[in-house]
Parts: sequence; structure tokens; C-alpha cells
Amino acid sequence: MAKKRFKFRYAIIILLLSVGISLGWHYFNGNLGSEFNNSINLSLNNGVSVHYIDVGQGDCELILDHGKTVLIDAGEVDRGSVVVKYLKSLGIKKIDLFIGTHPHTDHIGGFLTVAKSFDVDRIIIPEIPENMIPTTSTYRNFLQLIRDKSIPVDRGEMNKSYKIGEGIINILGPIGKDYAELNDWSVGARYTYRDRSFLFCGDMEKEAEKDLLNSNQLIKSDVFKLSHHGSKTSNTKKLLDAVGAKIFIIEVGKDNMYKHPSGEVMKRLKDAKIYRTDCDGTIVISTDGKDFDIKSQKRKEVEHVHFS
Repeated sequence: MAKKRFKFRYAIIILLLSVGISLGWHYFNGNLGSEFNNSINLSLNNGVSVHYIDVGQGDCELILDHGKTVLIDAGEVDRGSVVVKYLKSLGIKKIDLFIGTHPHTDHIGGFLTVAKSFDVDRIIIPEIPENMIPTTSTYRNFLQLIRDKSIPVDRGEMNKSYKIGEGIINILGPIGKDYAELNDWSVGARYTYRDRSFLFCGDMEKEAEKDLLNSNQLIKSDVFKLSHHGSKTSNTKKLLDAVGAKIFIIEVGKDNMYKHPSGEVMKRLKDAKIYRTDCDGTIVISTDGKDFDIKSQKRKEVEHVHFS
């Protein structure tokens, strides 16, 4: 009898532990994210917002403009489900435009899952020289998926623009034709809504930044997502000065092996407002075209930024 009671108690303990683990996972990976997303959805309904989605050591940005949806990168392959869950929590039904800045897996890997869950109207990717096209299975699968779903593809080129809701996305490059680094082939994009602007340059490094500056395109922006996760091989002082952003976003994984962001780059930002996905989680900037409201997953307060 004592032996049976022991087995019964042991089974109860295992059951309670299982329930506890399940509830804990649900709370930290489900409810917290859902509550954050729902509050965003309520406050930004039918408005304009730019989301910097926490995908760890990778990039993923979302632009919502009066019912239109733009996704820029989608993190690593194993983060695709995170992106899908986030998009669905906001009630998104399709993606009007996907920009795959360049072929590295921490930027386009998650798209393999995203494209299986949402219709995608159009894709922009850089035209990479044949001798530099990656042979990774992720990139091969990425291209095959585009073919299988017959998604129209535009090559990233300067002077192209796309009307998105009531805003505009201007494609800034790649500009050069002989970059030695795959990062330099990143598609650059500047999104503008009324008086406010956001700049995205993927993993552009110094050579591509130099060409961008010399192209005399309009790059001055209110918000700049630091290139290459804040690496010192990017984000030169000349570029940062030309952009003149008041707010900087860093998409980076916690305690990453690359030691991103670089301390050297952080010093260049001086007293600017800085948000980081490793510290703040997903970051959302909503705008009426004049001012900003900035909300992050791990900061309780909403920061209001007024432009005079």
C-alpha cells in the first residue's frame, strides 16, 4: 500500500511540474507577447507604425501604413515562426512587399516560414554577381520558394520608389558593381510618411556607405536602424552625420558572439535615443506624420517624441 501511495504521489508531482512548465511557457512566450501585440493593435489601428521585431541576432522590420504591409528581412530560419506569430497577432492577412536586403541567413532565413503562412505580392532583392551568389541551402530554398509561389521579383536599384498606403519607400541601392563583401550588396531603403522618415540599410559596410553618400540621394532620416547590428565595419561617422537621426534602433542578439554593437559605434551616437532589441525586445514607433510614440516590449512607459 505504501509503495502504491509513493507511486501516486510521484505521478502527481510529475503532473504538477508538467503543468507548471506548460503555463510558464505560455505566459512568457504567449501571453506577454499577445498582450503587447494587442495593445499595439488597439492604439495603431489603421495608422502608421514601424516595428523592429526581436528575432535575436538577426534583422526583421515591419512597416504598417493604412492597411498596407511591408516586411524587411525575417531573421534566421528558426525565427520564422516568431515572425509569423507576431504578424498574425496584429491581424495581418498578407504582405504587400517583402525586402530581402541580402542573402545572409539571419536576414532571409525566416522568410521560408513566413511565405508559407502569408501571400506575398512582391519581393525586392539585390542582384548579386554570379561568383558571389551563396550556395547555402537556405538561399537555394529561398529562391526556389519564390519560383514555386510565382512571386514577382524586383531587383534592388537606386531611384526606384513604391507607394505604400499613404507613404513612400525609396530604394537607395546597392549602388556599386564590384563589392567584395556580400554585406555591401544590401538593399537600402528609406520610408517616408508625411514629415517623418526611417532608414534601413541591411548590413551595408563602409564601401557601400561611401557610395551611398556619394550618390547624393536623400538619406537624412529621423530614425536609423544601425547597419550590420551596430558593427564597427559599418556606421561610419560620415554616414551617421549625414543621416542625422534622432533615434537609433539596434537589432541584435543578447550576449552575441560578435560582440555587437561595437563600443566604437556606440560612442558615435553620443546622446541620441537608442533602443535595442536585446535590451528592449520588440520596438514599435507609431507616428501621425509629425510626432512619434515609441513603445517597447520591456519598457513600461511609452516615450513621446515631439518634433518642433
